[in-house]
Amino acid sequence: MTDPNSKLSTLIQIVKSDGLLAEKETEMLLKIAERSGFSKEQLSEAANQTPKGLKKLKSSDKIRLFYQAILLAKLDGEISDEETMALHDLGLALKLDAFKVQILIQNVKEVGATELSEQDLDNLLQL
Repeated sequence: MTDPNSKLSTLIQIVKSDGLLAEKETEMLLKIAERSGFSKEQLSEAANQTPKGLKKLKSSDKIRLFYQAILLAKLDGEISDEETMALHDLGLALKLDAFKVQILIQNVKEVGATELSEQDLDNLLQL
């Protein structure tokens, strides 16, 4: 089982990759941490942790985590080049297909998608 801190830490690292932590990004991270039962202290600890064990996630969970990371990166209104590179690195670390990674990033970046439906997830898993 993957350490929940690793998932949260992954999201934090993506958001911080452009060197800026926008207020909306911070608020969303706090909401995610709260919903997951983390205290502010645990969130701070996760921010300093190197994500581990993410390769053990099911394919559907990897895609969901990756999509959450993309949405967090977009919270400040754009996905910077640094965030795009960090997202690609995350995709590689999760052993996601490069084509799927690109589709997901473009879906949020260009189309403005805000959620990943179960049908979209099924379609991606079948690619």
